[in-house]
Parts: sequence; C-alpha cells; structure tokens
Amino acid sequence: MKDDKANGIILKMVNVSDKAQDCEVALEGVSKIDSKASVTVLRSEMLDAVNSLENSTAIVPTEQQVAVSGKKVKVALAPYSFSVVKIKIL
Repeated sequence: MKDDKANGIILKMVNVSDKAQDCEVALEGVSKIDSKASVTVLRSEMLDAVNSLENSTAIVPTEQQVAVSGKKVKVALAPYSFSVVKIKIL
C-alpha cells in the first residue's frame, strides 16, 4: 500500500505458521527507496492471549529496523505474528 502522506510504502504481513518464515519482497514502480525499513510486530507465545485491564501488556508492539537491498526488503516473520513494514520513498 502506498502512503502518500508519509511518502512511503506500507506492507502488512501475517505469519499463521508455528515456524518463523523468511520473506523477501521486491518493490516495483518506485525510483529510489531508503536503505532501511521499520518493522512493527505484534505477537504472543500464547495464541489465546488478550490485553485486559488487569494485564494491558499481554500483547505489545515491538519495533525493529531491517536493511533494504536495492529494491528488495527481507523480513523474518515470527511465528503467529502480524508485521507492518514501512519503507520510505526517496
């Protein structure tokens, strides 16, 4: 998805497997992108985990950076996770 406000690309990725998955995405139609991307990940070891008033941090987002090589971005998707990858268009 193109984010015109932030001048970037947003990828939303889900891993429904119990194993980590390595994904590589080739970006077409952009002239130049940043050499790094930010990744926000939501996951829990317990599939039935929910946030509640008593435990508001059962599932919290984590942030990390990944390298972008040319117009390809590689992301390691954790088991049972939802990841949002943001890449800046230069």
